[in-house]
Amino acid sequence: AMLMHYRLMLLKQDGQLDADFAHIKQLNERYDTARAAFEAIPRDANGDAFVLRIESARAATHSADQQLDAALKAGDYPGAVAILLEQVRPHGAAWTQALAEYTDYQSQLTADSLAQYRDVEQRTRLLILVVGALGLLLGCLTAWAINRSLEARSPACSRWLKTSPRAGSIPWWPTRGRMK
Repeated sequence: AMLMHYRLMLLKQDGQLDADFAHIKQLNERYDTARAAFEAIPRDANGDAFVLRIESARAATHSADQQLDAALKAGDYPGAVAILLEQVRPHGAAWTQALAEYTDYQSQLTADSLAQYRDVEQRTRLLILVVGALGLLLGCLTAWAINRSLEARSPACSRWLKTSPRAGSIPWWPTRGRMK
C-alpha cells in the first residue's frame, strides 16, 4: 500500500507532501500493530527464520523509503522516481515475497494440522462405536445370564411367576420356559 501511495505522490506532484506523509505514517502504524500481534504468535524454528527474513526485507525497504522521503521533501522528483524504481520497488517486492512465502508456509501447516485432526477424529469415532457396541453386547449377555440364572436357581419363583396373574405385567419374563 505504501509503494502505491509513493507512486501516486510522484504522479500527482501537487506539493501536498505533508498529507501524503501523514497517510504513509498511518499505514506504517497499522503495519506495526499487525506485526506486533503477528510476532506474539508462537512459532517453530522455521517460523523464526521466516520472521527474520521478513524483518530484514522490511528494514531494507524502510531504508529505501527514507531516501525516497528525502528526495520528495527536497522536490527532486526525477531522483525520487529513480529511487522508487531502483530501490524501493525491488526491496518492497522482496518484502512482499517473504510475506507471501511465510503465508504459504502457514497455510501448509494449517492443512497438515487439519489432516491430523481429521485422522484423530475418525479414529475416535471408530473407538466410540466399538466401545458402544461392546457395551451393548455385554449388557445383553448380562441380562440373558441373569434371566437364566434366576430360572435355574429358583424354580419356585419361576413357577410362581408363571401362574401369577401379575406375570403378564412382566413382558420379558418367560411364561413357558422360553423367552418371548
